[in-house]
Amino acid sequence: RPQEYLNDAIVDFGIMRTRDALTPHQQSRCHFFGTYLWKRLEDRDRNGRLSGDARRWVKGVDLLSKDFIFVPICQDEHWTLAIIRLSKLSIKAEGKKREETQVVRHELLYLNSLGSARAAMQERVTFRLSEFLHLVSLPAEAGPSAVNFPQVNFPQASTLSGDGQLLGDGGVLGAVRMAWKAVPVPQQRNGSDCGVFVLLFTERFAREFVAASEDASPKKDLGEWLQGPSRDWFDPKESPALRKSLRDTIRKLASQ
Repeated sequence: RPQEYLNDAIVDFGIMRTRDALTPHQQSRCHFFGTYLWKRLEDRDRNGRLSGDARRWVKGVDLLSKDFIFVPICQDEHWTLAIIRLSKLSIKAEGKKREETQVVRHELLYLNSLGSARAAMQERVTFRLSEFLHLVSLPAEAGPSAVNFPQVNFPQASTLSGDGQLLGDGGVLGAVRMAWKAVPVPQQRNGSDCGVFVLLFTERFAREFVAASEDASPKKDLGEWLQGPSRDWFDPKESPALRKSLRDTIRKLASQ
């Protein structure tokens, strides 16, 4: 309905519809999480630890081989979207033995239709997703001490460096570095379209960047793409059309 807040089921349906519109090769380069992931990342025990084993949530999926991970986030009754671009680099570890270690440094694109994120929300999203990617990279035999990050309470003193990198011990948090980028995107004009905008962001990024870059290593530069004509994304007036398209598709499926 017009002006109605989208629930989890509709957001999940819209995201999977975008995924299914990609070719098998394009799908293999991405992973589209449902709305359940952020809920699980926020579900903590009394010590601030995750309530479940994150490795089981992606069983059978080689998550770290993907180019892009899409994560819809609902926090304080507002939908936003995180898109993680995965990358790895090798560094020489200091110490008695100089061994080459592979450190992961990801880009986290944060798309918010109600303005740029508060510093506390930046920290929360970056920390939670860094923690998650660290956990899923651990071997199955890793024990509880390796599986959990230290407790972090939000909001807190800033742990983001000037370039948006989350800082931990020596600037490395579980051998995961996450570069934060708040992406300029269209802004909603009411209090109910945030879920619709998340679906539009997912659809346009998948169609205009992922689908337009067929190779495993995209020829397009992401930074240039975000600053180019495609950065306009869409006209906010398109939101009613997407609502109607979702409604019609669901009704058609229900009648079959």
